[in-house]
Amino acid sequence: MLEPVERVADASAAALELGGLGAGRGPGRAGGGPGTPRRGRRRERVRARMTRMILLQLFIGLSLGSIYVLMASGLSLIFGLMRVVNFGHGSFYMVGAYMLTFVMGLWGNLWIGLVVAPVAIGLLGMLIERCALRPLYGTAEINPLILTLGLNYVLVDLIRIFFGLGGTPSAVPAAFQGMVNLGFMLFPKYRFFMIIVAAVVVVLVWLFINKTNIGMVVRAGTKDGEMVELLGINIRMV
Repeated sequence: MLEPVERVADASAAALELGGLGAGRGPGRAGGGPGTPRRGRRRERVRARMTRMILLQLFIGLSLGSIYVLMASGLSLIFGLMRVVNFGHGSFYMVGAYMLTFVMGLWGNLWIGLVVAPVAIGLLGMLIERCALRPLYGTAEINPLILTLGLNYVLVDLIRIFFGLGGTPSAVPAAFQGMVNLGFMLFPKYRFFMIIVAAVVVVLVWLFINKTNIGMVVRAGTKDGEMVELLGINIRMV
């Protein structure tokens, strides 16, 4: 969209051209007077601004989509291998975010939090699977669904008890403040870091699933868990 000043300039240039033609100031004014290059430059500036805006929105969408990719990858593996519709998956993601904020508050180091938080959430998930979900294997599929739905409310209320109803404010770490120059535009470092992390995680998960023996067992277990168990592999340990 043109700025108001540029719109006025365009209108003025058009009026001058029409006036010149009406007064007989020369037949060449209609085809390419001095105003034509100026209008061409203005169009190029508008196109450049629109291109930058579209690219900015595209990268913002990628940064938000990277969060959904990280959540969906774990959810699909759990459902494919365990046949459990984990309604508490988002709550575990939330607890991990609060754990990261808590660790950063204690030590003031983002990288320590990025190591401690996933390990702590992984141990919590293993504990819940062994104590709550495992007795429900082999029963109706709605039983784990109801359990994880109730677990979702429990985790949300525990977060409210320990961190309050308003949540915990967290600023962008100092290492990711500012902008990164992509060559064609500036983009926030924090969002760019999210895109890189999601891409790395997706590649690592793909390599794990497709290039390792455990990944082969996981793929086989998602398709036919009973056959895998008949081959002597404890699919529940996987």
